[in-house]
Amino acid sequence: MNRPYSTGNFHANFPLMGGSKTAITKRGVGNWWKATFVGGDSIIESVRVKNRHDCCGERLVGTRVTVDGQECGMITSNPGNGKYFDVKCKEPLMGKEI
Repeated sequence: MNRPYSTGNFHANFPLMGGSKTAITKRGVGNWWKATFVGGDSIIESVRVKNRHDCCGERLVGTRVTVDGQECGMITSNPGNGKYFDVKCKEPLMGKEI
């Protein structure tokens, strides 16, 4: 079930705008965030996810990253506050949604 966090500070499209803006979902299991590339399919080899700065890196552990519904990989460890976790796809995947 998607339960987007809808305050003005964390809209879902912010990470696609560049800079330091972020998006979040409400607390809970099964929440998700999706990005759609305009202009069609792209070849995806890896996806970089940045954890929030203030806390809670452990919440990302177990997050699955998919490309058009095909599993790319999973966040397997706590990246740490404000740190990145690079999910390398098992093989390059073609798609327009992450």
